[in-house]
Amino acid sequence: MRSFAAALDNRDETYVPDEYITQEELDRSLTERILAKGNLRQVMVEYERGFIRSPINGIINHLFVDEGEFVDRGKPVVDLVNVDKIKINVNMPELDVRYLKVGQKTAVTIDAYSSLRLSGTVDFVAYKADPATKTFLVRVLIDNPRHKIRPGMIARVAFLRRVIPDALVVPLFALVDKRGERIIFVEKNGVVHARTVTLGIIEGDRIQITKGLKAGDHLIVKGQTEVEEGMKVQVQ
Repeated sequence: MRSFAAALDNRDETYVPDEYITQEELDRSLTERILAKGNLRQVMVEYERGFIRSPINGIINHLFVDEGEFVDRGKPVVDLVNVDKIKINVNMPELDVRYLKVGQKTAVTIDAYSSLRLSGTVDFVAYKADPATKTFLVRVLIDNPRHKIRPGMIARVAFLRRVIPDALVVPLFALVDKRGERIIFVEKNGVVHARTVTLGIIEGDRIQITKGLKAGDHLIVKGQTEVEEGMKVQVQ
């Protein structure tokens, strides 16, 4: 290594052998390196911001811009929908919403696929009624792994309000109105007997009988409007 002269009172004139630089040049280089790294990080951030990334997986339903078009900050670029799960919103009346709770299973049908029977789960039950309709929003989720169901399709949800064990139900058409009384006719030993009944819950075309009918009674469901108490009939 070659010898060198040092001026201790002047850093600018302090030299090292040819393979070295002055301390001031080294400090300046280190500062420029730090600034360059900061600028590089800033450029990389701006570069990454140039790529649009969605926070969710989904299908592009509509593209609002064309390739090469300038996009203002905050403007929509795509309409993205995730159809892995479908949300069904149902407006429930106050008499029914009390029977529903989050996690409850429901039966679901889609008008576009009438033969398809699906199982849904109650995901949300509103605690406040809509002031316009006086109904409560209930949201049901269903899985849609094949993406057959599309947002906007009409769905029908069957909610189980309550279970009545050992309920006796009869077809609605079996009831006969006699001077304001609800009557059914049963057959016993070939003789018709009229029974005044008390009605319960109506479900579709069936109705619950809470009083006036026992399990095992032979209910007349054909020609019931033409028979009377004590009339003899032949069971077929």
